[in-house]
Amino acid sequence: MSARRQKAKKREPREMMELAVTVMRQSVPEHRPDGSPSPSVGAVLLRPDGSFEMAARGELREGNHAEYALLERKCIGERLDGSVLFTTLEPCLNRQAEKLKLPLPTFSMEGDYLVLTIYRSRKAAASALNNEALQTLNSAELSGWEFLSGRTGTTQSEYARQLSITPRTAQRHLTHFVQLRLLRRVGSGPATEYLKT
Repeated sequence: MSARRQKAKKREPREMMELAVTVMRQSVPEHRPDGSPSPSVGAVLLRPDGSFEMAARGELREGNHAEYALLERKCIGERLDGSVLFTTLEPCLNRQAEKLKLPLPTFSMEGDYLVLTIYRSRKAAASALNNEALQTLNSAELSGWEFLSGRTGTTQSEYARQLSITPRTAQRHLTHFVQLRLLRRVGSGPATEYLKT
């Protein structure tokens, strides 16, 4: 599946999603020891100029996820700012982000669409906070949020250890994040977790 690099008319999201479904049908089945079927997945990356690239699961190598083949093989080294990824199955990006110590992607709803944002660095993820939240964070809290950008949550002791701060300071930071609705508190006592909202 080759790139569609020509200048194209404005692409409609439905058209791109339908293309992802078509590409999905070209997925290569893989052998699994337990005999379970491998998922068929198609992914289409729409660039801001209207050109696009496609990939199917297993297209380049058995078991390769479509979104990895697309982002890490076909578009390697390419700046993808403003691009939109259409995929027939939720991308497995959290596991890869954690492995590479990158910030976790964020998901949001914009109208009828689920929008996935992939950050290049923890600093970029922290700077994506809304202006109100950014203005209330001091530099130590901003460093803390950069740490949290690569995780789904933390405990007070883990946060304090990672930032080399006292438990009391960690508690103040985490409480501030909860007040800003960036985190939610789950549980009580030493096992309390603070999860991203």
